[in-house]
Amino acid sequence: MMQSYIGVSDCLEKILVEALSSVFGEDEKVIKEYFSSKRIKIAKTPDPKLGDYGLALHYLFHKYRVGRDDWETIASKIISYLENRGLLDKCYVRKAEYVNGYINFYIDYNLMKNVLFENYLSMKIFDQIKSFGDGEKVVVEHTSANPVHPLHVGSGRNAVIGNTYANLLRYMGFNVEERFYVNDMGRQVAVLVYGYRIVKNEKLAPPQNMKIDHWIGAIYALTNILIHKLEIERETHFLEEKLYMELEAILEQTRKFMENNNLYPLVELYITMDNLLKKYRIKHYVGEIITESIRSIEKTVKILSSKGYKQISKYYEEKHGELKNYEKKYRDLLMEQNEYSDSENRFAETYPELYVALKKYITDPDKAEEEIRDYMRRYEGGDEEVGALFREVSEHTLKGFKETLSRLGIVFDAYDWESSHIIRELAGNVIRESEKLPYSRREGGALIIDLDKAAEEHLFIKELFGKDQPGKLVVQRSDGTSLYTTRDIAYSIYKFKHLGASKVYNVIAVEQIREQKQVKATLYLLGYGGEAEKLVHFTYEMVNLKGMRMSGRRGQYYSLDELLEDYVKAIAKSYVKSQIKRIGGLESSTPIDLGELRNVFEKLAVADSRALLLSIDPSKVLTFDPRRLEEYNMGSWILYTFVRLQGILRKWLGVEPLTNIDKLLVEAKKLYGTVKNKEIDLSVLERNILENLLEYPSTLYKSYQELKPNKLLEYTSNLCMNINKLYESVPVLGEKDPYKKSFRILLVIIAALILKDLIEIMGFPTITKI
Repeated sequence: MMQSYIGVSDCLEKILVEALSSVFGEDEKVIKEYFSSKRIKIAKTPDPKLGDYGLALHYLFHKYRVGRDDWETIASKIISYLENRGLLDKCYVRKAEYVNGYINFYIDYNLMKNVLFENYLSMKIFDQIKSFGDGEKVVVEHTSANPVHPLHVGSGRNAVIGNTYANLLRYMGFNVEERFYVNDMGRQVAVLVYGYRIVKNEKLAPPQNMKIDHWIGAIYALTNILIHKLEIERETHFLEEKLYMELEAILEQTRKFMENNNLYPLVELYITMDNLLKKYRIKHYVGEIITESIRSIEKTVKILSSKGYKQISKYYEEKHGELKNYEKKYRDLLMEQNEYSDSENRFAETYPELYVALKKYITDPDKAEEEIRDYMRRYEGGDEEVGALFREVSEHTLKGFKETLSRLGIVFDAYDWESSHIIRELAGNVIRESEKLPYSRREGGALIIDLDKAAEEHLFIKELFGKDQPGKLVVQRSDGTSLYTTRDIAYSIYKFKHLGASKVYNVIAVEQIREQKQVKATLYLLGYGGEAEKLVHFTYEMVNLKGMRMSGRRGQYYSLDELLEDYVKAIAKSYVKSQIKRIGGLESSTPIDLGELRNVFEKLAVADSRALLLSIDPSKVLTFDPRRLEEYNMGSWILYTFVRLQGILRKWLGVEPLTNIDKLLVEAKKLYGTVKNKEIDLSVLERNILENLLEYPSTLYKSYQELKPNKLLEYTSNLCMNINKLYESVPVLGEKDPYKKSFRILLVIIAALILKDLIEIMGFPTITKI
């Protein structure tokens, strides 16, 4: 159904696959591959005299060794095939002709106009789109950020992609549930609980008016920073000790070489190394000592090897390589230590009381890690005291999440807790059933499924991983606790069997591809083959900020809250600048309503934020500069266009057009009656808009099928661009030709109806006036 309203280019490709396959005697799959690889393609013609679209046949002629004298004959066969089977009519083609290696297609835009207006104004297209899903129950799980710090732009991208896709499915007639999986049993939350307990015992509260998830994020980051910095310091100290012992060994070996070889270069090396060891005890400039040791040994190797002392030289060559490795490890540790020290200093300045409390208690990384592991064991074991802490910190963070997401218009149907009784029970079942599998075994008490072995016997698993090795999946640790993948398997079963989903979409970062495949493979082995096939990992890539490296462990991230507020500020700045330019002064002639302005700026900020996070194919990295948000204003530009269309229709109709749809459609049908079957001389721009409107249903279908909601934004942007060009280049309500006027008003009506729905799907706030 959805594909019956496809764009002209897609339609031509579809009918040509059939025709070319027949004429050249080739499999349709091969012809499709030629199109997908761009060896052949449908393209707009450079000159309207040559038709509207063209197909270059040169590649096919050469591929199938068609002599130039036969080109026109073969092209005629292709055209005849299309004409005799009525395929050209499906794509609104009134004529196809061959010219110099090309088949050119002339589109009947007046026929397209009649079909489109009739189907849109009768709401037939909208009704068909909205019945596509036929009430099928689907679950879209998205966002599901660990409740340890505020949502940043990375998890924000997840939220916007997931919510937009859920809105699309809902619009297409699916019965959709959006769910957030609260990962409250992992190590990250245990680290937070460890720090939170210290803070709570010290009776520290967040600063007045501070958003709670940002306070929680500070506790989590600072706890991580202090523990990890101690671990780095210990590792650095251990490396320094090994280095000292290594230098002593080199010194001693040099002395032994001197017993049998009276070599002056060894004298210099011996004195140098002895000097460096003494300096080591005095100054302890380890980096300089390593560098000078390497330089001295390098010099010695060069001299000895050039004079034929190969055996002695070989020893120093090996030591030179070892010291270079020490140097790299040491410098890497120092760099990491400096980064954590910078983060520690930043938090110490921002949250001095919090820093003092945590610094006082976090003194031994091993002790801290043991307590964290103990919290995890006790929580999974049902300890009520520890459970209350895990729940408390998670609830605090979720409160902040909900506040942020509500600004973006994102509300979940349910929050499913990893620690809930049902998920624990299902996880227990997964462990018990996994142990019965012929591919399972115990290693050191841990339960492991050998998916490599399973792939040898199950085609589904082999094809799932392709060239990659499935690996071995740990289902249960040696201490009896389950892993997050185990609980993911349990949660998948819950979504299918307890929620009744026929299909499940998990919006999870691309880094989890392997783990998600292991979840599907294990589901399959446990007897949930149908469910495994209907479990879709909706992957998305990371967000890259220019001039900033994000790290949740160090509390270094750009939060969604900051993005929204920065957009409000950028929009306000642009508004003030434009108003001053418009009036040529600083003072407005009418009172300025700050509350109303702030409300509009907020809505535009939401639209811009969602558009930014939706703007790139989910499989590609999204890169932007948060210091230049005014350059990423796609959302507000779309809303401005939408408001202008409403303004045109409000003036024409005399009432609010989109709150009086019935009246709008009645009047629109009257207009259609005046242009129905009327030949109108359409401009290239008007033809482009007709094609835009034609592509709406197939755009929705492609976005759904390909898991690319960014296509909705691309389509909306293209439609808005052409509509803007229309009312900027020609009159609409002021057009004197009654047929052209009616035609343009109808274009605006249908564009407004489509934009209204797209804006809702993409989660932009609806605005009638700006």
